[in-house]
Amino acid sequence: MDKKTNFVRTYFLKEDDLLKSLYEKNKRLYSKLTVTTLIGLKPEILIEKDFRLEYSDTTEIDGNFGWLEAIFENRSGFYLYLSRTNLSELNYRFAVFFEAEKINEVNFFIKNLIKTSKKNGN
Repeated sequence: MDKKTNFVRTYFLKEDDLLKSLYEKNKRLYSKLTVTTLIGLKPEILIEKDFRLEYSDTTEIDGNFGWLEAIFENRSGFYLYLSRTNLSELNYRFAVFFEAEKINEVNFFIKNLIKTSKKNGN
């Protein structure tokens, strides 16, 4: 909590903006899948895998950059939203936004991420 303003930062601050933008762009609602398994996903990994960065909330401290939030689009057209409230949090909260008919593809994607994470010891 910020002592000066009594502001408590929450997760997924741009969720409403993302959903509104997707609706305006595609004229349809998007589904949301919240991932509660800790999988150690980080924005840098998604950038390396050629996910397209749509939004970021980044903080610079002593020449280093820390991500608080990031939204990425993958090739299949679903959006991965990573969020944390401060830089000391080790893991991000993670949600996927997608067209409802892509639920099986999203489920497969998430299961593979979890499987890969477990192999890597996350």
